[in-house]
Amino acid sequence: MSSLKIELFFFSFYSKDHMKIPKILHQIWLSPNNSQEIPEPYKKYQLTCKKAHPSWKYIIWNHSLVNSLISKNYSKFLTLYNSYKYIVQKVDLAKLIIIYHYGGVYMDSDMECLKNLEDLLQDKSCVFSSLYGHCDEKSKFCPSALLMTAFKFYNQPIISSGFYASVPNH
Repeated sequence: MSSLKIELFFFSFYSKDHMKIPKILHQIWLSPNNSQEIPEPYKKYQLTCKKAHPSWKYIIWNHSLVNSLISKNYSKFLTLYNSYKYIVQKVDLAKLIIIYHYGGVYMDSDMECLKNLEDLLQDKSCVFSSLYGHCDEKSKFCPSALLMTAFKFYNQPIISSGFYASVPNH
């Protein structure tokens, strides 16, 4: 069995007694057929995040919302965004623009919220996650180890783009 551990690194650039990062949780769902329907188990994960953050604004970004944000505010990136062949490429650009523009927390749609994030984000202006991979000897497939081996960082943290948080314009 393989396991993937995510740890959070906190970078505090401001010292305030309140949460600087906006209470907005962003997730992106860009389906190949432009469907708005989010399949299981992603829908279940989405519900855990809404339940853990009842007072937060929750935005699920789709093709239309992403295109609108980029064309209205970051038009110089629209041609690049539309040129991407793969959805994952579009998601990678979209999440950077979304967090830069609005601030808040970005989480991949395959992540589950086990508890509220406010205590972890308190007094922070920027938060990144890192991945550590471990696979036991019986594992036939271990994507985290393959990723780390491919980038020659085995047993060292890799900054993940699956979860991060920031103040706007950072």
